[in-house]
Amino acid sequence: MTNYYYETGSFMDVEPEEDPFYGKPKPSKIGQGYYALKPLAFLIDNPCSIPIIIQGGKAKAKLEVNIVPCDSTGDPDGISEEMFTDNPDDLKGHRLDFIVEISHATDVPQDACKDLFVQYQFYLEDQVHTTQVIQGNNSSPVFNYRK
Repeated sequence: MTNYYYETGSFMDVEPEEDPFYGKPKPSKIGQGYYALKPLAFLIDNPCSIPIIIQGGKAKAKLEVNIVPCDSTGDPDGISEEMFTDNPDDLKGHRLDFIVEISHATDVPQDACKDLFVQYQFYLEDQVHTTQVIQGNNSSPVFNYRK
C-alpha cells in the first residue's frame, strides 16, 4: 500500500478491515453518574435526572432515567398486592422484577457528543448493559431504551 501511494500519489481503495493502517476507534468514557435503587425497595418508580460527572469533575450533562418495578411479564400494574410493604426487609427472598428506562441525555459537551451510548451495571453484577449508539454529533441524544 505504501509503494502504491509513492508510485501513484493516491491511496488504495480497500475495506477498513483489510487496511493495515486502520485502527478501529474505541469508545471512550466521557463521564459517569449514579442512580439510587432505594425507591425500588418500596416498589415505586423513581424517574430522575442524573447529573453526569464529566471527566474533569464538572457535572454538566444530565441523563433521564427511571427504574420501574413490574411483574415477571414486564407489566408495571401486575405486581401482586402482597408484595407491597412498609418494610423492604419483607421482600427478602422474593423475586423482584423491574424495567430500566433511559430516555435521553441533555447538555452533553460538544467535544464529547459523538456516537453516544449509555452503559450501566448493577452493584455486584459482572454484566454490563448497553443502549444503542446514537450516531453523529448530538448533545441531546434520545435513547428511548427500555429493558
